[in-house]
Parts: sequence; C-alpha cells; structure tokens
Amino acid sequence: MLEAVLGLITGPLGALLAGIVAVLVAWATGRRSGATVERQKREAQDAKDYQATRGRIDDALRKHDGADSREWLRERGRKR
Repeated sequence: MLEAVLGLITGPLGALLAGIVAVLVAWATGRRSGATVERQKREAQDAKDYQATRGRIDDALRKHDGADSREWLRERGRKR
C-alpha cells in the first residue's frame, strides 16, 4: 500500500503537484515583489509631497511679519 502511494507521488501525480506548487510560489513571489515596488513608489511620492508642502509652509512663514498680519486682519474685517 505504501509503495503504491509513493509511486503516485513520484509519478505523474507528483509531477502535477510539483508544477502546481511551482506556479503558486512564482505567483506569490511576484505579488510580494510588486507590493514592495508599489510601497516604495508611494513612499517616494509621499516624501516629495511632504517636501513641497513643507517648502510652502516655510515660504509663507518667511513672507509675513506682524505688519502683514495686521493688514490681513484689517482687510478681512472690512469684508465682513
């Protein structure tokens, strides 16, 4: 009985199972590497977005002083 089972595993059924396992492993590896690449692209884009936002914040803070803020408040008060 054991010899018959071993014969099937090492025979055509074993080859079929090995092929299926190889395809599944290749698919899983491809998905994992694709997810890694996508995560790296997203992180790079997030870093660029942060850098751009941080630059706009820094420019806004440098361009305004107390006089600019008072003028802005006066104009805003006139609009209401």
